[in-house]
Amino acid sequence: MGTKPGHASPLHACGVGLAMLSALSPEESAAIIQAPHLQALTSQTLTEPAALKTLLAASALRGYALDDEYDELDVRSVAAPVLDAEGHVLGALGISGPAFTLDDDNVEAFGPMVRAAARTVSAGLGRRTPPLGTASSPFEGERP
Repeated sequence: MGTKPGHASPLHACGVGLAMLSALSPEESAAIIQAPHLQALTSQTLTEPAALKTLLAASALRGYALDDEYDELDVRSVAAPVLDAEGHVLGALGISGPAFTLDDDNVEAFGPMVRAAARTVSAGLGRRTPPLGTASSPFEGERP
C-alpha cells in the first residue's frame, strides 16, 4: 500500500471520508459531492454525485463505508464515523488492506467490528446510541 502517514485523500475517494460523509445529512453530503470537482484517483473512483449518494445511503444504513479501490488500486478499506454527543461528525475509524485479503467475506466480518469500535469511541465522547446486539456463544449455558 502506498499510503503514508499524513497522506490526504478526497472525502469521496477513501473509506474514512465516505464514512464521515455517510453520517452527514443528505443535504450536507450533497453540497460536498458536487460535480465537476470530484477527481478520479483510480479507474474505480466514483465521481458521479448520484452514484455517491446511493453509496452513502447504503453506508449510513449499514453503519460503515467501503472504499473499493477508490483511492488506490488493489487496496480496500472499511471505516465507520465517530460522532460527538450532538451527533456531529468528528472523524472516522477504519482499516485498510490489500483487496485480495479484504475480500467481501472479510468486509462482512470486519465492517461490524469497525462500526462497534467507532461507536465505542463515540460513546466515550458522549454519544448515546442504542446498544449493539452481541453474538451468542455456542457454549452459552454450558459449564467448563
